[in-house]
Amino acid sequence: MKRRLPVGIPSNYSELSKAYGQNLTEACNGLGLSIEELLQIAREAKLVESFSVEEHCPAFFTWEEACAFAGLTSDQWFQFLRNTKRPPKGSHLDWAGVRPTVTRGYNGKDSEGLAEPNDGDSIYWGPDILQATDFMDENSLKRGRSTCPAMVESFLVVLHEFFEVVRRNKLDAASKRMGSYLAEIEMDLETAWPKDLPRNDNELSTMYCDYVFDQVRRVSRIKTTDELAEVSQQVWLNLIQSGVLAKFIEAAKTKLPRTLTTTEVTGYLGITPRQWQSAVAFSQKNDDFWLPLPVKGLHLTEEALYLTEDIQTLDTSGFLEGKRYVARQHPEFSGRGFRSYLTMAIRNHFKNLLRTRSRRHKERGVDTNVVLTSSSAGTYHRAYTSEEATSWEENLVDGNDIEMEDMLDLKAMLDRHDVNPLTETGRNVLDHISRGLTVKSAVKYEQRQLVRAVG
Repeated sequence: MKRRLPVGIPSNYSELSKAYGQNLTEACNGLGLSIEELLQIAREAKLVESFSVEEHCPAFFTWEEACAFAGLTSDQWFQFLRNTKRPPKGSHLDWAGVRPTVTRGYNGKDSEGLAEPNDGDSIYWGPDILQATDFMDENSLKRGRSTCPAMVESFLVVLHEFFEVVRRNKLDAASKRMGSYLAEIEMDLETAWPKDLPRNDNELSTMYCDYVFDQVRRVSRIKTTDELAEVSQQVWLNLIQSGVLAKFIEAAKTKLPRTLTTTEVTGYLGITPRQWQSAVAFSQKNDDFWLPLPVKGLHLTEEALYLTEDIQTLDTSGFLEGKRYVARQHPEFSGRGFRSYLTMAIRNHFKNLLRTRSRRHKERGVDTNVVLTSSSAGTYHRAYTSEEATSWEENLVDGNDIEMEDMLDLKAMLDRHDVNPLTETGRNVLDHISRGLTVKSAVKYEQRQLVRAVG
């Protein structure tokens, strides 16, 4: 027998795509995949098949939650419990073992035992409710749609964990490919790899994690911590996928930085540090000999920086001819130059992210009465609605706008109690709710009013 799943728990990947299309689309935008590719990965990982109803079934159910999970009305659930206690004569059904147990008895008494039909305030054991619904399906007992918000929430957690695993695997694969490429480039270098330049994406993450986060904060002006972390993570993903480290090294082979350190000067000129010290001393004693002055720091100090164009002029002056005894080195492979390159890449990726988000939000259809405003992260939010809505949902609370999530929760509670807002009884229940009663209390209050009216 194939188990009937609650609404929101997909039994196949077609249902997954239909019920969670928005979640899949958002994940695909961050992963750089199409929905078809992501669904194929989900099939290979057996995402739907591996979701265990027994494992994620709530441990406890109230009377209303048990009715919703079984797809029965209160009267039908009452009759079911009555049948499990006193099977009707001539019944072909074996009710043994399907009578749920409770952890809190009637009228709130702390006791465990078999459920009684009139125990409306009891708390049921979750596995017993699951066993009862399986019994109904095995014996073809009629029941409606099953709903279980707690189980749907558990599936959403599993779904987002799956997205995170795919993201990590994608980053690991990109890192391995980039590491292989950087290893080939490193073999071509004549000098040792600079200490302040990362060799691979793992070192890049370790050395520049805080720097990237700080740069995103500076260029984005995002105030909320969660949104800043989300945008920073997306920028990181774009940096890794674009191969920012390998591109810097390739570009550095044909370009020189604007300034050079003393070590880079000696490497570029092909002379030893002792020769540079001698040149400095000679220039200080002979006014006719020109030697570039540092634009930062002093000669022979670690913080000294020279203009590259001045060093190039010295290189072509002829003073060093016949005195170069070491291999000349290209000075571009340094963390100092990479930091500037990374800063420019971060800003470009952030601007691209803004354009992508802005275009996505502009293309999304909205009500013609809704006015949107843009945020610093490239998203759009509802500023206000130009016309007052007239549906019953929007008029539940005077003077307050109800959030969509709260509206959905209210609708689910009304469905759970079989309240139809289009009927007179349903409208009365909504009036009771607007005066501060809970849904359950409002339903009971209206039922008492109906009994009094009939009496």
